[in-house]
Amino acid sequence: TTKKSVFPCVVGCDGPFYVSLVTPSIHYTMGGAAINAAGEMLSNHKSPGIFGSRRPIARLFGAGEVTGGVHGNNRLGGNSLLECVVFGRIAGDRAATILQRQPSAISFDDWTTVQLREVREGDVYGHGSKVLRFNLPGSLQPSGLTLGQFVGIRSEWDGQQLVGYYSPITLPNDYGVIGLLARVDKGTLKDWISSLTPGDTLEIRGFGGLKILRVPAMGHFTFNNTPIRKIAMIAGGTGIAPMLQLIRAALKQPYCCLLYTSPSPRDS
Repeated sequence: TTKKSVFPCVVGCDGPFYVSLVTPSIHYTMGGAAINAAGEMLSNHKSPGIFGSRRPIARLFGAGEVTGGVHGNNRLGGNSLLECVVFGRIAGDRAATILQRQPSAISFDDWTTVQLREVREGDVYGHGSKVLRFNLPGSLQPSGLTLGQFVGIRSEWDGQQLVGYYSPITLPNDYGVIGLLARVDKGTLKDWISSLTPGDTLEIRGFGGLKILRVPAMGHFTFNNTPIRKIAMIAGGTGIAPMLQLIRAALKQPYCCLLYTSPSPRDS
């Protein structure tokens, strides 16, 4: 028996009473196929720990009880509706952008509107940092940048137009998304960056920088048509962002060496 002594209702003395067996049954799945915040199904991918171990599967989206990762760690009233309505709408909206006709998302001449997909804690890259991940207009669009190039983002905030310049930490061939590393605890733009929440829109544009090309078949980069087989990098604070992109692109080849400095031990 359950040995209950308190019940949510009053049981009178008058019958009739009915007895039935209650057995557990599967009526809800708490997790399943992993998805990201855009409703894209994820696959396992071998990568260094700080860069994550999953990558989206092109043209495959999911929502509801068969998914996990973003949601599905518990069973609370209304979870099923939340998964269907919220993630179903997100997945549908993102799937509708597959037919985006522009070959790349970011222009060096015009500003492009992008939507903030998610904000992640960036302490693994340095204290007081956030990773802002933006949906590009098309889910199958590359950014159009090359390794080493940076972008500007702008938006109206508190009655003025603000512009910030950042280096992506995502790769140029990461489709449908661009990730930026930003400080939120210091700097003139910290209040604006801290106020951004998923769903917000702003404008983005390419601004130049080094143009480094990756040649996977040859196992090296090129810069000004010169092969690069070894790279030495020096960075401090969030200046590590472009270095992270190069490290991700290099993996094991070419050889990379990074000297990083930080203003305090907790940044290292």
